[in-house]
Amino acid sequence: MKRKPAPPARTPAQPDDAGQYRHAKERANNPSVEMTTSAPEARKKPKDHRKNVRTVPDDEPQLAWNRAPERLTAEAPVLSRIEQIDPSAWLRSLRGRKPQQDLFAAFNAYDDDNAKLDWYRHAGNWSNRLIHADARRAMASLLENESMAGAVQMIYFDPPYGMDYDARYKDADDVTMRRAFIDTYEDGIHSYLDGLRDTLRLARELLTETGSLFMQIGDVNVHRAALILDEVFGAENRAATIAYATTGGGSSTKRISKNNDFILWYAKDVEKHHFHTLYEEQDIEAWCDGQTFAGGGGDFPDGTVRALKPAERRDPKNNLPEGTKVWTMRALLSQGPSQGEQGEPYTWNGIRFGPDGLENNQWRVDRKGLDALAEANRLFTNADLKTTKVAGANQLRMKVYRTEMPGKRLNTTWHEQIAPKSKRYRVKTGHLAIQRCLLMTTKPGDLVLDPTSGDGTTSRVAEEWGRRWIAVDSSREAVACTREQMLLGRFTRHLLLGTPEGFGRENEKRAEIGREPLAVPPPGAPDDPATGIVTDQMPYVSAASLAYRERPDKTAKREWTVLVDRPLGARADARVASPFTVETELTKTYLNPEELLSPREKVRQVDWAEKNLDELRMRGIGSPDVDQQLVVENLRPVDERDDAPKTTALGEVTHRCNVVAPQSGKRNPAYVAVWPRDLRVGLPHVKRNVDAVFGMPRRPDEKPPIVVVIGAEFDPGCPLGYSRDRWALPTVLTKPDVRLHQPGTAAPDTDKASGLLMIAEPALRVEDVEDGRVVAVLEGWHYYNPVTGDADWLTPDVSRDKTQRMSMWMIDTDYDGTEFFARRIHFAERHRGDLDKLIGRNADPERMRHVFGNRSEPFERPATGQIGIRIVLENGCVLSHAETIDPAPTA
Repeated sequence: MKRKPAPPARTPAQPDDAGQYRHAKERANNPSVEMTTSAPEARKKPKDHRKNVRTVPDDEPQLAWNRAPERLTAEAPVLSRIEQIDPSAWLRSLRGRKPQQDLFAAFNAYDDDNAKLDWYRHAGNWSNRLIHADARRAMASLLENESMAGAVQMIYFDPPYGMDYDARYKDADDVTMRRAFIDTYEDGIHSYLDGLRDTLRLARELLTETGSLFMQIGDVNVHRAALILDEVFGAENRAATIAYATTGGGSSTKRISKNNDFILWYAKDVEKHHFHTLYEEQDIEAWCDGQTFAGGGGDFPDGTVRALKPAERRDPKNNLPEGTKVWTMRALLSQGPSQGEQGEPYTWNGIRFGPDGLENNQWRVDRKGLDALAEANRLFTNADLKTTKVAGANQLRMKVYRTEMPGKRLNTTWHEQIAPKSKRYRVKTGHLAIQRCLLMTTKPGDLVLDPTSGDGTTSRVAEEWGRRWIAVDSSREAVACTREQMLLGRFTRHLLLGTPEGFGRENEKRAEIGREPLAVPPPGAPDDPATGIVTDQMPYVSAASLAYRERPDKTAKREWTVLVDRPLGARADARVASPFTVETELTKTYLNPEELLSPREKVRQVDWAEKNLDELRMRGIGSPDVDQQLVVENLRPVDERDDAPKTTALGEVTHRCNVVAPQSGKRNPAYVAVWPRDLRVGLPHVKRNVDAVFGMPRRPDEKPPIVVVIGAEFDPGCPLGYSRDRWALPTVLTKPDVRLHQPGTAAPDTDKASGLLMIAEPALRVEDVEDGRVVAVLEGWHYYNPVTGDADWLTPDVSRDKTQRMSMWMIDTDYDGTEFFARRIHFAERHRGDLDKLIGRNADPERMRHVFGNRSEPFERPATGQIGIRIVLENGCVLSHAETIDPAPTA
């Protein structure tokens, strides 16, 4: 992979600017969606990634299920960029700041403009990644196309917990999610386990040698999932099983209430995995409540040293005298006998401790060290000093004061209810669970992957703590939700060691605790979190650290506790997200049923065609204008002769009919083609159908028919009309809704409406304004209206169909046809509060006025002569359009 020269050093963002972190790492130059559109089919074809499968020893137990034959390869499609978004550059423009020479310099990845045409072969600037794709296919692509094996430090995997598809299956018109759903559930629990195994195999390949995978799962499948993880990672690499409390629990009187889920933690190599200990901060009540009679005590103001009484533990604020120094007791023994003095009895305060207890143990420090602890008033025993002469060695303990402890060490039971703060997406994980996993196993600048991202909680946590992230989800709704949150989110600006302020604060803290100062700042740009985050730290108190403090001949194994979850000098809500791209996978190319891989797949695809044709007969076609419903009459095969084969080949024009508008009675002849449900239909597919209709026999005076194209998903730019010779054939692009993909999921009030809905295309108008500048006006979405025979449009304000309402729209004001940069971003009115909070008082009122409408602020006429737009609907669907206008005059 070719390397570009190191970028010049950047200066830190000013406090009143839209500061953000920039990662110095690089990433492969995957193509933009525009590049893939015109690329030859051979180049777009998915590769096969050969899996790196762990060999399971014969004597290792395995889970038995009806396993599908496992392929040794995984399909690795091309991942193409839809959008490139830099929140800082966008907000800078809203604040009226003069734009930089290149507003999107963060994405200028290549020395040579031709380099971006050479997919995956060059390294560019790092930007985080939001990918609309099936998890397994996306991970296979990262491994095969981008050589990312061993590149990910942490994976947080939150698959569906069991067999309840309603929890996630919301985007039935989404090819990627639908295919993932079918793969997961078609054979019930057996295909669910097949998918789990295959996903985990790819995840393990992506992990670094020091990396960890966390799998969140409920009680229904936790036992099965653990055995599959044993098979993939090896039981010896199981790091922990964490149980954490959740809300709810149910009210059944026939079974015990459930209020916890599980996190299964596996390391790539448990002997090498990266780990930070976390501590729960505790007030005096919580601390005392955790002390037993033998475990906690106090140095009282009157000079008494004793264990705490029950009443003092229950209510320390009212029962402990002011000035009491509370402490806990730690063992002075370690495992393993010693033949030297550390295996001999020790006498303190007239009591000999040992030899009982020293048979298989030894003192943690030597005799001189024990004397030093006694002199420092660190020893304590619960034996009676007046009557006891000999006691077991385990009755001598060391005092550690509460002020010397960072808190309670986090264990595998998390008692706090970990629930999401809000649920903008139906499946959401509480951020605290992910935050703990991330802080335990990663460092700032490390790469975190979430293959089932949902609403993007993992991405937000990773962004908050200065980690790089890749989020994958098969749902467009999930991708849209994450895009919004990353654009409108405010994140903590931590003190970084690479900045002068952070370097100084780090050394101040080190001086406070007597630690060696740093001589020079870590290498790296000042706004790169990989230089490190300044966090609190304190001396680590142990028998060795106390006993050997003045001993040059001895050293403690550990001297300091770095509290990675307690940043110093952090400024909340002072930073926006780092640059990120939105990407998608290229779905399969067209296959005839006879070319499909399995007999079961052939049957499934033919059934799909029949299901759509039945819907046409019964309910017709729904229009984006909800007042219109088109009736289909006399639907029949194209060739009705008895001796003619009744073809059901998907993608071919197989049926004819009449399309009638009940309001006007207008009738149009039509031809129908149904494409496979795992295909994204593009311009070549529509052209193929129209060309077939041109070849159909017709009378010279017959008016052009309508071409009804039924597809599960359409590429941007599919035509609503197609001209050839003197014929102009209108095309009605029609998408099946949830009822046709998965029976039983539609709401009762939609049963009378058609399950086939015409889709629309963006309608953009460009107006000239003062000073030679232009304004882009989003008029809505074009769709073919058989009543008028024209392409009508619905405006964002008029549309009453919920699935057609707009969430946001973006403009590339100098679109070059190969890369889309979101230079202007406009939101629905419901986001006004979020954006006001994001920008604060520094917004330019005139520019903000245009953010919440369908009319952009004026901008310079593009040098390329093109304006690109992306519209994100509330269901996550993205509509794309490019408008050609007169370019800016050259100098």
